[in-house]
Amino acid sequence: PLLDNQWYKKVEPLATRFRNATTPQVYELPQNLSIDEQLVKFKGRSKHTIQMNSKAAGQGYKIYSLCSTDGYMIDFRFSSATEKLDFHALGHFTFYI
Repeated sequence: PLLDNQWYKKVEPLATRFRNATTPQVYELPQNLSIDEQLVKFKGRSKHTIQMNSKAAGQGYKIYSLCSTDGYMIDFRFSSATEKLDFHALGHFTFYI
């Protein structure tokens, strides 16, 4: 459920549409999965951007994505410099690490 105070509420409808298109009912999930950390470049002013010099973008919004080993993104969650991400909310299934 989307809350009014969530900073990514403007892009959440698009994200939800993507998630619904990749549910286990539509897409057969592979056996091997990985969690990838992505940085989407952003150079404006926001308290949610993260500085990571090791990434090509350098500064931007951090996204954790659940990916198959063949390169397809299955699910993702937005992260913020001011909010902690709940990894249990990532994906439609349970992780065994």
